[in-house]
Amino acid sequence: TAPVVGARLLSGPAAIDAFRTRSRLAGLAHEGGTAEPMLLPRIESGKAVLRHVWVVRTRTGGTPPGQWVGFVDATTGQTLAFHNEVRFAGGTLTAEVDTVPYGGSARRVVALPHATVEGDTGDTLTDSAGAWAIAGDTGPFEVDLHGPRASISDDLLGTVTPAIQSGDHLVTETDFSDDAGDRQAALSAFVFVHEVQDVMGQYAPDVSWIDAQADTTVNVGDSCNAWFDGTINFLRAGNGCRNTGRLADVVYHEWGHGFHYWSLEAGDFDGSLGEGAADVVSMLVTGSPDLAPGFYSNDSQPLRDLENNARYPEDFIQNEGAVHSNGLIFGGAMWELRQRLEADLGTPQGTDTFGHLFATALKAGPDIPGAYDEIVFADDDDGDLANGTPHQCAIVEAFAAHGLGPASGEGLKAEISRFDSVAQGTDKDLVLTVPNPAPECLDVTPTGGRVFWRAGRTGSFTNTALQAGTDIRGVIPTADLSLGTIVEYWVEVDTADGATLRQPVSGPIRPHTFYVGDVLEVGCEDFEDGDGGYTSALLDGVDEEGADDWWWGEPNGDGGDPDHAASGDKVWGNDLGGVIDGQGYNGMYQDAKHNRLTSPTLSTGHYEGVFLRYNRWLQVEDGVFDKASVLADGEEIWSNWATSEENGRDHHLDDAWEPHVLDLGEAADDGKIVLAWDLVTDQGLGFGGWTVDDICLMAPATADNRLGIDDFVAERSGDATVTLSWTHPKHAPVQTVRVVRTRGAWPQDANDGKVVWEGSDVALDTPITVEDDVKRGDLYYAVYASDGEDWLSWTRPGLNAAAVDPKGGVPVDPNDPTVSAKGCSGCAGSGSAPTGLLAGLVGVLIGSRRRRATR
Repeated sequence: TAPVVGARLLSGPAAIDAFRTRSRLAGLAHEGGTAEPMLLPRIESGKAVLRHVWVVRTRTGGTPPGQWVGFVDATTGQTLAFHNEVRFAGGTLTAEVDTVPYGGSARRVVALPHATVEGDTGDTLTDSAGAWAIAGDTGPFEVDLHGPRASISDDLLGTVTPAIQSGDHLVTETDFSDDAGDRQAALSAFVFVHEVQDVMGQYAPDVSWIDAQADTTVNVGDSCNAWFDGTINFLRAGNGCRNTGRLADVVYHEWGHGFHYWSLEAGDFDGSLGEGAADVVSMLVTGSPDLAPGFYSNDSQPLRDLENNARYPEDFIQNEGAVHSNGLIFGGAMWELRQRLEADLGTPQGTDTFGHLFATALKAGPDIPGAYDEIVFADDDDGDLANGTPHQCAIVEAFAAHGLGPASGEGLKAEISRFDSVAQGTDKDLVLTVPNPAPECLDVTPTGGRVFWRAGRTGSFTNTALQAGTDIRGVIPTADLSLGTIVEYWVEVDTADGATLRQPVSGPIRPHTFYVGDVLEVGCEDFEDGDGGYTSALLDGVDEEGADDWWWGEPNGDGGDPDHAASGDKVWGNDLGGVIDGQGYNGMYQDAKHNRLTSPTLSTGHYEGVFLRYNRWLQVEDGVFDKASVLADGEEIWSNWATSEENGRDHHLDDAWEPHVLDLGEAADDGKIVLAWDLVTDQGLGFGGWTVDDICLMAPATADNRLGIDDFVAERSGDATVTLSWTHPKHAPVQTVRVVRTRGAWPQDANDGKVVWEGSDVALDTPITVEDDVKRGDLYYAVYASDGEDWLSWTRPGLNAAAVDPKGGVPVDPNDPTVSAKGCSGCAGSGSAPTGLLAGLVGVLIGSRRRRATR
């Protein structure tokens, strides 16, 4: 007798769709669906009615499983009621864990995510909110702290499978005191791992470590420590320390090491930055600069504090044992940055911006001094750093407080046009500029400065004032320095912001160099066509894979090495990095090794005052620990700066290709030389080592060096003919070349003897052969060149002079002491002939019977 209300306005498919998308079950993944019309008895406004509905049936998987029956109003599409025909046990699992920060016996109740619930008929996982269900099972149920994102092992108590108590509330230890703390560690650590995963997943969801199963071991049999080695590990209480598995900050930190490692897309895993990064991960979760307050059982103070004054480089210690304190420099800058971003943008936008900058910067693998640049790169929003970045001023100010970034002088550089030589008798002009990487935040206008210089490698530096204008200028007073002086110099520039910049940044530790006087190229090797005949050797240390790590090839920018050659593509260097035959190399030299790169015997020909000029990119520890040196004929001519302290911090760290000029002393005076680059390392810290390119022997541009000829040969080619051959000088200007002949003694100069040949149309560096028609006799020849003002001043048998025996018609041995020398300069010579690429500089001998004597 009840009245029928409503109307069947919806179709069956429309009713199914309404149930799947508009009911309280809309969040589930429904499968299939049927609809059947029905008049549903209901009480509405106190009266019985029959309402037009559709009976809709669907299925869902997951938690909980469902075979759903719903009643959908045929007029409005509203779901009036539903039930599940599948019977299951389930609920929402919670757990009591330690507080953050650690609160002793205090506890907090949280959902237990992604844990395994084990029943009689099977297992299931709780979801992120702790919900679980098992169809057709009535229990009892146990919980296994093992799931897709964390797996707990307990070295003290074994497998952790607590039973679910009434109300789905999990407690593994009712006594939360320190004495009973080991029993609580597994459950607390399990929750802490999921908490840090959830937070960091907001900032770097693409990092695989976020969703990876973190193998976690608690109650390891020691105390006062925790570590990451691909798994995360926590120690028992003892020796005045609490159980580290119960300290949320410590769990977040150790998991953070994995986050740092798996974030890397370039660069290297730097230990000091890694500790700071792991502290920042913990800080992102807790919101506090205090790391692990309560680490010690008798003290509530934090183990480390990111709200600090640690600065680079003053507080940075190059020692593996100091990575935690070094990390405070980066951690302090990042806490400062978070505070500034939250003040500028408000919370949570400031926190969110901070988290994304941090996660993005880690991908580049920076070290602590490089961290500022990577944070700025992460902040860039248009691919153009020249126009600044959205939050650059906050970054500049935060990092400056810890000795990093341009406002502190670190990374802000005065640029100078480097040079190899300066003409004798002139002062060297200096012009420097200071590019501003953050013009909206900094005023780096130069206000003054000083250039520090000295002649040679010993003695104190003299300083000369620089004058500021639109740029900064000054001179190095070299006018009174003698030819061949090698000058070392470095520069300080003061800016309007109060910063003092050095060029190079480490000043006297690795000063720039140049040569006084015009110079000539004796010979150069750029390694583009081959390895130059250079060889390497392991002189001391265990002979293992990569022990002799000198390579010829292209540098890869790993371990502090350059990512490009000084010229062309090829260099020689210690471990150039990259992947070879599937094996990856980090670009850094090995511990406890003595390696050496040695040149072939290089010719210096007739040149006097020969010096070395090459391009260097050297990264090596303070010379107290690791020694890099350059040798000439086995004798050291240069080595890196060494302090007198056992904990020396004055490392040689080139950050650009550096032209390096070195005096060879008398090593090249015998017409040849062997060069070597040496590296001796200790057991400790390491860097990228040597990278060298464009190795050149140079000489002062004196008249004798320019006009010298060093391959003159005289040979009889008949009873009345002597064949003479040589190569014209290679350096302009050359106006005249003349050959003279004497009898009984060597010619003294170009005007001593009979002129047998003279040419004024001289093609530089060109071989020439002429004949002298003369009968047997006592014949001495010499060839001389002139530039129009000066003639070659010396006569040297084996170089520009030769003789034929008056009896046998064979060349005279210039080393024979019975041969007289009429005014001869340096007539006698000795030594073996130079080999290698530069040997060609002594000239190309002509004819199969030609022989050359060396001086």
